[in-house]
Amino acid sequence: MFAGIVLSPAAAAKSAQPVITEIRLGEHGDATRVVVDLSGHAAPFSWHVNEDGTGLTVLVQAAAHTPILPKRRVGLVRTVSTQTVAKGTLVTIATGLAISVATTGTLAPNATYRHHRIFLDLAGAAAVSPPMPSAAAIPPGAPAPLALLPREAPEGSAAAAKPPTAAPSVEPQALPTRGQTLVYTASDRTTDAKDSEPAEPSFTIKLGGVAERSFADKAFLAGPSVAVQAGILNDSVEIEAGTAPLFDHGHIDWNSGILVKKPFEISRQFDVELGAGPTWIHKSTGDGPSNGIGAEAIAELVYWPSLHKNLGWYLESGYGYDFGRLHDSDLGLRLGVLFAVP
Repeated sequence: MFAGIVLSPAAAAKSAQPVITEIRLGEHGDATRVVVDLSGHAAPFSWHVNEDGTGLTVLVQAAAHTPILPKRRVGLVRTVSTQTVAKGTLVTIATGLAISVATTGTLAPNATYRHHRIFLDLAGAAAVSPPMPSAAAIPPGAPAPLALLPREAPEGSAAAAKPPTAAPSVEPQALPTRGQTLVYTASDRTTDAKDSEPAEPSFTIKLGGVAERSFADKAFLAGPSVAVQAGILNDSVEIEAGTAPLFDHGHIDWNSGILVKKPFEISRQFDVELGAGPTWIHKSTGDGPSNGIGAEAIAELVYWPSLHKNLGWYLESGYGYDFGRLHDSDLGLRLGVLFAVP
């Protein structure tokens, strides 16, 4: 059986070609979901199932420099590969078993997901096709959905001996044959369903260590650090509150502060965050304790080993300035782990 679908997102910008950053697999109900992550704007795409039904190819009108591909089999999908062609990128999905495409469409960025996505839900060839859109859901002038013919059972098999089931009633029109392509507009197949990507955490706990070098007295201080951060404004900005006791020759200094950070997603596993904010500095010296107000600017690299982003590592460098009587400044380095709380 050969079938295909073409989508043309109306809101796609034409200023720059989108890029495929990753192709992911996941279980989505009874289907295996294939998700194509895009950087930039949405991309038109088309797909067709192989003649023997044991795989399909997806033509995405986007570049693919070094996309992250699945490294293991998930559900019906065995392997995924990409190839650059004249019209974009050809994604080849091998299943080994006869499959059908149950649902497909595009997903726009929202409060949870920051990038455009293409998804295809794969089911066994014998799976029941999803209900077709109602007549009210079809835009004026759009072609009516075409029903797909079931795969014929080999002559003499047990399946062929069974009486045929009644096919669902459809409008009188030509049914697809081998080599024919089914065409839908974006409004026919675009959905707001969520893919298998985990949602952003409610907040994140940071535990680690910190080392600072003072410019004024050349002192070296180190100690543990703890912080809590949460996203605001649809996770486009993060607020972090933390504190760290710093030990030096028998006395303890406390450095606490609030940072406003802007995250930048470099890839599915790496983030870079830039931030700044006020700090409260408590120092214990021979002249007695002192308190002061300062400011700090940081640059942070975050690594998530798992795509679920529930446990990660961070490396942070910062520059701090004390507005107190010494007008001291320091350079600091922090290293630790992050625990995401759903």
